[in-house]
Amino acid sequence: SECPSITFINKKRSVVDAIRHLTSRRRATPRAASPRTPARARTHRSRSFPRSRALLARLTMYGVLDTRTTPRATFRGCQTSPRANARHASTIVTRAAVVDAASVSTPFDVAGARAAVARTQGKVGLMSPGGPTPLERAPRLSEALGVDLYIKRDDCTGLASGGNKTRKLEYLLAQALEMYPDGDCVVMTQGATQSNHARQTAAAAAKLGMKCHILLENRTGRSDENYTRNGNVLLDDLFGATRESRPSGMNMNEELERVADEWRARGEKVFTIVGGGSCPTGALGYVEAALEFTEQAALEGVDFDYFVHATGSAGTQAGLAVGFGLIQSPVKLLGFGVRMPKDIQETNVFNLATRTAA
Repeated sequence: SECPSITFINKKRSVVDAIRHLTSRRRATPRAASPRTPARARTHRSRSFPRSRALLARLTMYGVLDTRTTPRATFRGCQTSPRANARHASTIVTRAAVVDAASVSTPFDVAGARAAVARTQGKVGLMSPGGPTPLERAPRLSEALGVDLYIKRDDCTGLASGGNKTRKLEYLLAQALEMYPDGDCVVMTQGATQSNHARQTAAAAAKLGMKCHILLENRTGRSDENYTRNGNVLLDDLFGATRESRPSGMNMNEELERVADEWRARGEKVFTIVGGGSCPTGALGYVEAALEFTEQAALEGVDFDYFVHATGSAGTQAGLAVGFGLIQSPVKLLGFGVRMPKDIQETNVFNLATRTAA
């Protein structure tokens, strides 16, 4: 009586079996244990939650991800230079094969959407090998809140304690290596003193054998050593990045380009990354994340109503909006602003999503 709104057919499952799977209310047998997910019976749909709840029936959240090495690969079918291969702990991944269709038009055409992304930009392998980040149900929190709550574990991306910026850096640093194939450039970015983006950029540059320079903005006004030299700042140093500080209130992306021009005038090759990696290239990481989530939801047999996340530099939300839009997903995207007023943030997300889609 309640038709599922998500139609996803696993290529290993026949069409008939897929239809039975999508129309049946019976749950599958317990899943086998895997290195990442213990065996458990999928009984979470046996409980019904009131649709009148403020957040409706089901929510998703994403966290941020750890550091594991990735196998050496190639870039666009060719090995990187011997000099680069000697340095790279993880190497470049080829662009995916492109389908014949010129555009994505079929709802939930995840393969076509992936091909559209692959036509745009290749990526480097920075995330942990072994599949997508986990989509975990939180049973006790679900019971306490009266919703069916899952968490998209992007704290498990696999780079320097993890985080959502790893997805963006896979595309951004592929762009850097297209410009400088030997990796003989300085990757320069900016962020707050305890920036997770800065920490992941420093780690990614170290992993690829590239130099890194960071501009850190003191947005809190704190000057104690435990804040200015510890935590992510300490990790920036351990990853070999150089850094300099700026007071709060500056246009940091403009300052980033000014410093980069000074370094270029001295003969340095510089590749700049805006704060948070939130540009059209970086947002591709979360276009891909939306497709990954859709596949996982279908395999779990869950029709999600909301995808809830934090939104700051706008790249994550813009990418997710484009990804869900590409496949015409009915999932509602709800971002909680962590820095800007609502009207400014909505404008930032809209503008970046438009540029990413283009």
